[in-house]
Amino acid sequence: MKANFSMEPLTCENFDETINVAFRVFPYDSPEELQFHFLLPLVPRNEWCYLETYKDNQKWVDELSGVSCYSLRYIKENKIAGVTGLYSYIDRPQEAWLGWFGIDPGFRRKGLGKRMLRWTIDEARNHGFKTLRIWTTNSPDTDAARMLYKKNKFRSKLLPVKIEDYSPVIYSLSLNGGKPLPFNGDIILASASRSVCHYIARQAERRSRKKQFPAPVFG
Repeated sequence: MKANFSMEPLTCENFDETINVAFRVFPYDSPEELQFHFLLPLVPRNEWCYLETYKDNQKWVDELSGVSCYSLRYIKENKIAGVTGLYSYIDRPQEAWLGWFGIDPGFRRKGLGKRMLRWTIDEARNHGFKTLRIWTTNSPDTDAARMLYKKNKFRSKLLPVKIEDYSPVIYSLSLNGGKPLPFNGDIILASASRSVCHYIARQAERRSRKKQFPAPVFG
């Protein structure tokens, strides 16, 4: 069966189309924050400090050893339909983290999310990582994503932190057939605590907006 998608690395040429997909996938993240994260793979590390919002993200960014972003192109329409990425920490060279993973709302229910996750898992394995991790929350808004992780044999760990009504959840997958590397959350949580807080705050804001306004339509 011929594949209905292709994966391509983020480049200057596809950046505009990719970032517009990211805006639709993550509508409650600020455009400045999204642009900052998607520019990291395209800008030399010694120039990250010149990017807008760098100071807001400096603690997290300075601990990174690498960042990569990819686009999923839906071949039938020749349009970018999804985004995914990997990042890793200097102190955790055998671990990769899944970042900015999502399918454009207009292209969902085509099995693209499942295929893109499997492709990203293979990409992490090909880069020599032993464990792939994902952090999310136990919010009902993440039910579909968490089900996808479970179907792909990720192991979950609920963290003993509670902000608003929900807690962070770490999903870990071994990339070499054994058990995932033990999760040491102290350093990761310290560096990601700001992102976790903002993420959960956005989910609370999202629920509040849903009560006040009709759900937005994308795609």
